[in-house]
Amino acid sequence: MTRWYARGVLLSCCCAVGLSVPVSAAPQPKDKKAAPPEGKKMLELRISYSKNVVDYDEVVEFSCELKNISDKPITIVYKGSNGLRDYITYFFRNPGEDWSEGLKANSHLSDLGIERLPQLVEPGKSLGYKERGFHASSRENPRRKPGIYQKKAVFEYRDPDDEKAPLLRVESNVLEIELRPKKNK
Repeated sequence: MTRWYARGVLLSCCCAVGLSVPVSAAPQPKDKKAAPPEGKKMLELRISYSKNVVDYDEVVEFSCELKNISDKPITIVYKGSNGLRDYITYFFRNPGEDWSEGLKANSHLSDLGIERLPQLVEPGKSLGYKERGFHASSRENPRRKPGIYQKKAVFEYRDPDDEKAPLLRVESNVLEIELRPKKNK
């Protein structure tokens, strides 16, 4: 009986030692929808104007580009006709002021009841849009003063059909545009 007892104690000790191996050393099951490793960027967001110095009431072209910089395809489901704008928020800073709280890119658009449209973005490929006729200065805001205006964008996306999907979030470059003083005629 003491032999069986000794074997039981020895077996218990071996199991306890085996279980004390750190969990991170044990192989972990792969979750195909897991978030990317910390610090690994999957997307890059870039915004630009056709000109960086503009006269009062000059019209410039604005563009926004989201690029897949990972080694795997990424699917983004558009919620309707707004496309990428559904997931973009713009932040502005006027000369001498703090950043605004943010304005959704699709604030004046509706989805028109169109079904969801999945967009596959292969590695190295981009999605984007351009806005023609964008006023850097303003007849819309006649009190806008000359100076350096800044703009940045944030893309935030989670698969609308999967609550547990990771949040993809990327912030753009900070875009600067100089508004020249209004010319008196």
